Amino acid sequence: MRYILVANNLDIDNEISKLEEQDGDELVLFNFLQPFFKYEKLRNFKNITVMSRKRSSRTTPLSSVYAGLEEIRNNVNKFKSIIFHKSPESYGANLRQACIDSLKEFGFLNSPKTMYIHADSYKRIIGYRSGKALSSGLIAYLYYKLNKKPEDKITLIGFTSSIAVRFHEVDWERDFFKQELIRGNWEQI
Repeated sequence: MRYILVANNLDIDNEISKLEEQDGDELVLFNFLQPFFKYEKLRNFKNITVMSRKRSSRTTPLSSVYAGLEEIRNNVNKFKSIIFHKSPESYGANLRQACIDSLKEFGFLNSPKTMYIHADSYKRIIGYRSGKALSSGLIAYLYYKLNKKPEDKITLIGFTSSIAVRFHEVDWERDFFKQELIRGNWEQI
């Protein structure tokens, strides 16, 4: 099995043109689904998972707590699963209720497609030294790396760390991914 993680990056025409779906591939997209809308090839994949995170409460009203819910809901029939990090239960009372209300409003609260991952331990596992948040791409990469079978492969597309630089430790993540590539833990197209 191959997990193909495609970052929200629209400058990946060359990589997408080389991408060929193989039996069992799982395509993983993020939040606002930018490549999904640009590339028909991605919309035609059989197994698509989308991952969303809680948005910063400083930048958005609590009514839209998770990123990209509107886009995800409008295309929900295309997705095998929807992964949220974190679950509402992992927050304090006010934010927990806002998360629950947001998921309920968009129809994801009790959906069989919905699952949650808790990536709090990932910072410790990889020695992330910053007080900033891990990017969704790094969380997804670690989730699949830690849960895949030994023979499974991970392919990353468009991971340039150029989005939301104020929230993530961009240089650290870039160096981490370079070291992981050198170790043979992921492939590129």
